[in-house]
Amino acid sequence: ENFTDLIGLVLLDLSNNFFTDTIPEDIGNLANLVVLRLHTNYASDNNVGFSGPIPPSIGLMTGLTDLEIHSTPLSGELPAELGMLTKLQTFSVQFTETRGAIPVELASIPTLTTVNLFGTQLTGGVPTEMCANNPFIRADCLMGCSCCQACFDPNATAGGNTDADA
Repeated sequence: ENFTDLIGLVLLDLSNNFFTDTIPEDIGNLANLVVLRLHTNYASDNNVGFSGPIPPSIGLMTGLTDLEIHSTPLSGELPAELGMLTKLQTFSVQFTETRGAIPVELASIPTLTTVNLFGTQLTGGVPTEMCANNPFIRADCLMGCSCCQACFDPNATAGGNTDADA
């Protein structure tokens, strides 16, 4: 009846669809999930897709290695519970309306290798603790990131990609 009742599920890819709701709070019931892809969900009337914040219950999905929730009108602050995803390798929320500070708890994940934070409303810079694990980090240039391999100028044309060293 509800996909969150599929507790044995290991991969959930709902990307490239036309969903127009929030991410269900009970998504944390999918404790065995390894890959969660909810990206590129825009309805035909544009800018309608997965909206609202990432539910804190996502922290219960402790086996998750790949979390891609980008290119949707997702909003709100990133929950500190993301730090409970100790096996997470890829975290992507680029091109969303997420805002606020990047939780320092996210920086404590030792397996995190790819982080995409550009095209958001995040503020306060990338925590220096996140640099310690040497992940591949891409963020907005204006956000502030001493260890980003690439930064994106939201005011530039044609994607705005610039070298982090420039």
